Amino acid sequence: MRAIIALSIALALSLFANVVAMYLIGSISASSAAKVVQARQTGAIDALKGRADQINRVALAADRDGLKLQAELRSVDEEAARRLQNYQAFVSGLPPLPQGCGPGKARVDALNHLTGADP
Repeated sequence: MRAIIALSIALALSLFANVVAMYLIGSISASSAAKVVQARQTGAIDALKGRADQINRVALAADRDGLKLQAELRSVDEEAARRLQNYQAFVSGLPPLPQGCGPGKARVDALNHLTGADP
């Protein structure tokens, strides 16, 4: 008999806790709905949408700029490869250096020409 009474009390407490939880959930959702209505009236949602549009425009511009920078990097890389080939072709045509000798005027001139330096 005591077990039945204890279980009945536990069931009643559980039902009471569930009713309280449902009441609290209902008041929270009503409060949230009121906040959304208030935000719409104050224009906060429109302001957030405007910010999101602005962020999207910046992201698209960054993508376009990134593509431009990649194209410029490829052209710089191609120019560097071309200059290196020209230098190697010029230097390969020069006679070998004697043992213990510096690069000489022709090699220095080739390097200056490659780098665009004007001594």
